[in-house]
Amino acid sequence: MGCTDDYTYNYNVTSFDADQNRELTISALLRIQQEAGEQHLRTGGLGYSVTYEQGVIFVITRAAAVVHRLPRFGEGAVRCKTWSNGFSGMLFTRSYALESSDGEPLVEAVSMFTPVDPETFRLIRPDRIKNMDINHFPERLGACPPPEKLRLANEPLVHTANKEITYSMIDYNGHLNNTKYADIVYDAYPGKLQNSSIKSFNINFLGQALCGDVIDVQCAAKPDGHYLFKGSHERGNCFAAELCTVPRT
Repeated sequence: MGCTDDYTYNYNVTSFDADQNRELTISALLRIQQEAGEQHLRTGGLGYSVTYEQGVIFVITRAAAVVHRLPRFGEGAVRCKTWSNGFSGMLFTRSYALESSDGEPLVEAVSMFTPVDPETFRLIRPDRIKNMDINHFPERLGACPPPEKLRLANEPLVHTANKEITYSMIDYNGHLNNTKYADIVYDAYPGKLQNSSIKSFNINFLGQALCGDVIDVQCAAKPDGHYLFKGSHERGNCFAAELCTVPRT
């Protein structure tokens, strides 16, 4: 049984998905995308448990989105459409389109993953994945291109916060869940995020963060509402991020 060309995941934004402006948080958006992708793969018999038994898991390496409007708690169901853009070398790319129940475009997003061994986290060649019966659409991209690698070496980053990684932040792969990085960026945003609207983001996942790690979060403000973030712990860098915002009207 093969996966469908694309998959639609219907979701109602709940009170615990929303921020104080009643809008969907970026971490909640990433959770919706994660579940939509997993359910799509299940339609072809390639869910997490199946690939895990093959000795393969997909680890997210980059996630980016262009935000037209974030849905609000109480406005009704939203649809998250997702499809595969295929492999390029070791990277697997997946696209998402979040829209309202009447078809209004809300968010366009792209995430990139790499297959690794669940025990050693060493890279695995894509051809080791059995029965990868899924259609790929490498040219089917919207307003959000595949996320670029962020290079922050020469940026004037300033320490913003220390974030300790606790048990509740760890997922079934034994490390900090990718959606939690968005919460760390939210908390490190310089100023009042409730007075800003998010227009785009790009998060690069550079290394594992484990329970007990303390992440040193640094930030640099750029022109036109762009903010750069970097997180590192004693073993090295674990994430880099870019957030673009505009004043809320």
